[in-house]
Amino acid sequence: MSEEERKEEQKATVSKLAVLSFLLAILSIPGIWAAYHNEMLESPILNTLSLLFLFFAPFAVPAAIVTGFISIIKIAKSQKRLIGLGIGIAGAIIGTIGITLNGKLMLSRIRSISPRMVCGSNMAAIGRAMLIYADDYNGMLPTPSKWCDLLIEHGNVTKEQFKCRGSKRGPCNYAMNKNIEKFGMNGPPDMVVIFETGPGWNQFGGAEILTTAYHEWEGCNVLFLDNHVFFERTQDLQKLKWKPDEVQED
Repeated sequence: MSEEERKEEQKATVSKLAVLSFLLAILSIPGIWAAYHNEMLESPILNTLSLLFLFFAPFAVPAAIVTGFISIIKIAKSQKRLIGLGIGIAGAIIGTIGITLNGKLMLSRIRSISPRMVCGSNMAAIGRAMLIYADDYNGMLPTPSKWCDLLIEHGNVTKEQFKCRGSKRGPCNYAMNKNIEKFGMNGPPDMVVIFETGPGWNQFGGAEILTTAYHEWEGCNVLFLDNHVFFERTQDLQKLKWKPDEVQED
């Protein structure tokens, strides 16, 4: 290597765009991890960091790809005044892998959330039908042993709305809280009324027949006495109220 070439090499600087691309790609990795492990973490600090990275990743990944390719082009045209080609390539590759993983994750989440939303909508319709029924029968809710039949006969809900989209079998994937007949509309507002269970008809019971199988074991939809529907996570199911507080231990 001549003295002139040696001087030129010493003058060469690392491409800032290449470094930026690599840093953005590396910083997006925790965001991808957070997206795949989106349950709440035990530590509030870790959970906050996880959420920050989760929101940062969608911006960091495409930015890493763009800056990576720009740096590669600029380094190639710089006549050796810029170095860091490997860093730029690494940033672009990691960013491309990240955006591919995020795309697959997004499609996967849409597929899993869609049945959950339809199921929740069906359960909300059942809740409205129950309120109409109670209004017509002096505040009495349908009898648990024939609640499906009574709501169908009353004409405020269709048979299709008794089926969870996440299940391949029917005719009904919901059950009624067996205690609701005793307490009726006088129970606490957060008391379970309808929940997800195995296929059947006119089913009633408690936590022993509840299932999370229709939503990838992540949880299930629950209709409460105040008529709101909520998707309860599997780890929170033990907190459900099946009876008023004063008789919960029975």
